[in-house]
Amino acid sequence: MSHPSIYDGCFLPNLAVHGFDAEYLGKAAHAAIAPWDGINALDAQILAFNNINALRQSILPTTRIHGIIVNGGKAVNIIPFNQLVPI
Repeated sequence: MSHPSIYDGCFLPNLAVHGFDAEYLGKAAHAAIAPWDGINALDAQILAFNNINALRQSILPTTRIHGIIVNGGKAVNIIPFNQLVPI
């Protein structure tokens, strides 16, 4: 990220940005009728998100890791089957 300046050129140190999308696939099911028929993609995504967060204690202070949950499910009574997470 750079900010406007009265000087020409880039004099500020920039952090490298490497992004990727992680898609978690599962199987949709009704959470009250037959939750055992579903595979919860949101659970897998939350586990991955928490594990990446746990890495923060062992990475350099100059390293940045950010993520966002784009889709957390369609309804509370449906097991989420597709999660896309740009990191």
